[in-house]
Amino acid sequence: MITVYKPVRGNQLPPLVFGSDLVVQRGLGADELESAIELELAGVRCINSPGATNAITDRAHIMSLLAAAALPVPKTAAANTWEEVIEIADERPTAVKGLDGSVGRGLHVHLAVDGRLPHRAPFSGPFIVQEYIPAHDTVRKLYVVGSHTRGLGKSVGTSRTARSPGVPIQIAPRLSDLARRAGAALGMEIFGVDILDGPNGPMIIDVNPFPGFRDVPDAARLIANHLSEIVATPGDDSTIAPTTSHPCQQPA
Repeated sequence: MITVYKPVRGNQLPPLVFGSDLVVQRGLGADELESAIELELAGVRCINSPGATNAITDRAHIMSLLAAAALPVPKTAAANTWEEVIEIADERPTAVKGLDGSVGRGLHVHLAVDGRLPHRAPFSGPFIVQEYIPAHDTVRKLYVVGSHTRGLGKSVGTSRTARSPGVPIQIAPRLSDLARRAGAALGMEIFGVDILDGPNGPMIIDVNPFPGFRDVPDAARLIANHLSEIVATPGDDSTIAPTTSHPCQQPA
């Protein structure tokens, strides 16, 4: 039996959630995630880990965890104000993003290819400031479900191109390995990885927990099969979330 439950701020989770063989959580905000951590503490199998999911809503934290795992990422710094962004960028080619990774993909992104930033912030902070990666016109978006990986090619850009259709692509083994290593470093089981081909090789520019899988042809089948395998194999706890001091994120 499948039950859909939307946590409400301030309410206790009902016993039926704690009695679940598997809880699949996606897209909850920080307030709802506070309750979801109770599931992990009680030993309920969750996808993705609520604690790990909450941790990587902070894009600066994503980059620091990936860098610590010796994965290729752009130089990244956090900034609370736009004045700090301008100071950190120092007129160098820069990509500025919102620190909150839960904001819609492609939103709160400003590319300053020539190093010129506007005097006023184009969106609210806090921010992260990344070195701009000169790359081809396509970002490779890899979608990982357990042991399976799919890929789309999309035009490099911000909110307008982020919503354009993706084109299925073949994934080289080294890129698939890169995506899996990123997932392991962040404690993710179902996730997306954005990769640019820079002058020095592929660079990971973002990781998204349980993305929408838009334009991935067999996404529904992959996800359903993965969840079914977990339920059929009690006690499987192969995905371990990294230790983090952050609060958690949702069941659904």
